[in-house]
Amino acid sequence: MSFKDRESFDNLWKTSQRNTTIQKYLSFYLGFETVRLVPLFRSWALGWRVLTVLSLQTYYTAMLVGYTSQWYQPLFSAYLNKYKNAAKSDLFDIQDEKKKYFMIDTSQYMNYSLSDVSDEYHVNHGPQPIGEAMDSSYLAEVDKFLRGEPNNLKGHKRFLDYDFEFSDKSFPSADKVADLMHKKN
Repeated sequence: MSFKDRESFDNLWKTSQRNTTIQKYLSFYLGFETVRLVPLFRSWALGWRVLTVLSLQTYYTAMLVGYTSQWYQPLFSAYLNKYKNAAKSDLFDIQDEKKKYFMIDTSQYMNYSLSDVSDEYHVNHGPQPIGEAMDSSYLAEVDKFLRGEPNNLKGHKRFLDYDFEFSDKSFPSADKVADLMHKKN
């Protein structure tokens, strides 16, 4: 299908759907007005009147869609008949020029050797963010430190040595709270 015809077909489809939606709302209004104006329906209970409105909406929608489809049906048929020789039933027979760009060449799967793998690659030999190998060695040093084993954490190049003064921010004892509360100035 040419681009122009595809756009025209899509616009025609959207127009018919918009028309159907408008007809549904119009049918609801007609159903409501019918129930409101016919004396027999007004005498019924509320639940039956609501069901009658919905039933009449369905009936009016079918009538209106059937009436307007006589204008859309020949146009849809003309577009589909124009391209009926190009229709394919097998998905693999469909060739779309826009999608050919995204085909991935898999003719040389894993076309690298172990000599191509450097520190920037993980043990699964897939590309990893730069520095992952160094980050993992730093985490190994942190693990050794936390387990109390000998380590070289402070000598690692990723270790950040900040000068700071430790202040105890733990919860104060009852005596400290009492001293603070009853302290005289």
